[in-house]
Amino acid sequence: MSDRNFYRNRISMLSSSTQLQLTSAIGILRRRSRRPSIAVAFLPASYDSGYEREIVQALEGGQHPFPMVILFHEVFRRIGVSMDSLELSTMFGSRDFQVIEWQMMNMPKFLWLNTVSSLLIRTVVYPMTVVKTLIQVDSCNGRYRGTVSSFRRIVSQEGFSSLYRGFWINSFQILSGISYIMSYEKIKGLLSDQGIKSPHVRAFVGGGCASAFGQLILVPLDVVSQHIMVYRKDNRPVSGSFRKTLVASSPSASLDPLNLKAALERNPGAPLSVLVCREIYQKDGFLKGFYRGYFASLLCYAPSSALFWSLYQMYTGFLAGVCSDEFPILAINSVAAPAAAMSSSVLTNSLDVYRANLQVRRTGMVETLNALWSVERWRVFSKGLSTRMLSTSVSSFFFVTTYEFIKRLSVHAELKPHVHW
Repeated sequence: MSDRNFYRNRISMLSSSTQLQLTSAIGILRRRSRRPSIAVAFLPASYDSGYEREIVQALEGGQHPFPMVILFHEVFRRIGVSMDSLELSTMFGSRDFQVIEWQMMNMPKFLWLNTVSSLLIRTVVYPMTVVKTLIQVDSCNGRYRGTVSSFRRIVSQEGFSSLYRGFWINSFQILSGISYIMSYEKIKGLLSDQGIKSPHVRAFVGGGCASAFGQLILVPLDVVSQHIMVYRKDNRPVSGSFRKTLVASSPSASLDPLNLKAALERNPGAPLSVLVCREIYQKDGFLKGFYRGYFASLLCYAPSSALFWSLYQMYTGFLAGVCSDEFPILAINSVAAPAAAMSSSVLTNSLDVYRANLQVRRTGMVETLNALWSVERWRVFSKGLSTRMLSTSVSSFFFVTTYEFIKRLSVHAELKPHVHW
């Protein structure tokens, strides 16, 4: 068997993720240098006596792909094949890539496109987030009970623009989204380097850790935007038994716990977002005020994120298994993402209700938990669930579909012909 056929056979035995790493690294090497001789310093000592074994062991051991490809570059030079003119399909066959790894992309292009798409998605989803928050923090038998009726009530009483209260403050969460995606992909890569090959495990751990990092940016913006969302021009306090549960004189008995009505009367021309930030800082300070509910957010979003990505991998794998190879992978993604989002919403809704009440009502963790349980009981598992499922399914559909689409637009030129759409 020739060296070339030997290598093609050995490569075909490697995992698809390793093949993707190798392919991406070939592209990196092509862009940085076209001289195989630069590889000499990276070659193992036993290269001349058994380079096939050294390279395959390096690949199977999960080492960094760049030195591996330098080895491959030298191997193909020795057998008289130029990798500069070698088609990738010659090595890997005609199978397209269904997974786009982080290192395969032009990152500036990806980040720019991702920022624009995130802003557009947030514009579509934000009204549902406002309604969901109002339902979750309203008391039993309050004004906001159903998704459709709540939409109608808000628009008829306060106008359509009220559905976008706090939108621009909330839009800064795009920064959190970018750090979230970068952390998610980086952690998945680190886990892969450590020998963890299960995509479900890597997605679960990566999603949970990425959410923890993202909350550092998201929570302060969440706190400010939620106060703006729930503030009503008529400043009607919460009705029903929640007022009986909490101390009647406490500002947390109202959906205006910061007393923004008085602040607006003192400063009629000031933007509401500025007043909210100032009142939060004056009442609670920076850490306690702007990071109120941080641990509750971790308790909610980290499991939600971990479950979402793990379920997304599972649903994607299942759908890919029942569909033909010619079926568009983006269509599979667009179905798997909402299904994963709705599943994780059902499993973590009570945590989201707890987080929203903790951040808005400004009560302690134990006090908020006791008040919710004494008033809502088992309704904490379904309170605002339909709106949350609608919001997360729509946002995940657009997020994942555009995310996968943008990843494919951002791959390096030499990989584009081998990307599966």
